[in-house]
Amino acid sequence: MPGPEENARRQKLVRDLLARFHVVLKIARVYEPGNRLVAEQLGPLFRILTLILHAEGTAVLRLHGNGLFFNRAKVRSDSSNQHIIQFFVSELASHGITAVAFSEGVSLEELTRLVVLLSAREAGRTISFEEAVRTLREAGVAHITLEANPPEDEEAGPYARLVKVYFLGIRMLREIIDQQKREGGFSIGLARRWMQAMIRHLEENESFCLGLTTM
Repeated sequence: MPGPEENARRQKLVRDLLARFHVVLKIARVYEPGNRLVAEQLGPLFRILTLILHAEGTAVLRLHGNGLFFNRAKVRSDSSNQHIIQFFVSELASHGITAVAFSEGVSLEELTRLVVLLSAREAGRTISFEEAVRTLREAGVAHITLEANPPEDEEAGPYARLVKVYFLGIRMLREIIDQQKREGGFSIGLARRWMQAMIRHLEENESFCLGLTTM
């Protein structure tokens, strides 16, 4: 089992990977793939990715709710990287992508093709998941795999859960007010369900938690 030092080193590598990826995608929106600035940023990104693949064998960025996971571990969010995490969540979701998986043997050319793909905009239209998969396949990219968003049950979606949290809170407040009028008790079970729903929402949407802290 990895110790604290190893976990801290891994977290730093992941944060560096996301920071480099974020910069590359931003620059690739402005300049052509062969531009010197794009190439200068792709090099360090490729080196970090190679280090991670050598250590772990795979590197998977995955969306879950409003959070970002790397190889099944949630990427820690704070004021220094919150905007980067939200960028990736928004960017992948806009293409209908749930996960991007890199395997050992990925080349700089394959990584470049992915960056070009994710940063491309055609007449204001974002490239769809199907187009993205087809483009990578036709380019011979074998070490990068994309996964699509599964059909989502509307009742299980994050917005539906947020609405549930809201109305549970309203109901609990009403019970507390009624309790004061009748000097009786109120439902502990309802309070427990509300807290569990709130905690689940905070786990999936750290920006909500940081916003509350700021307020």
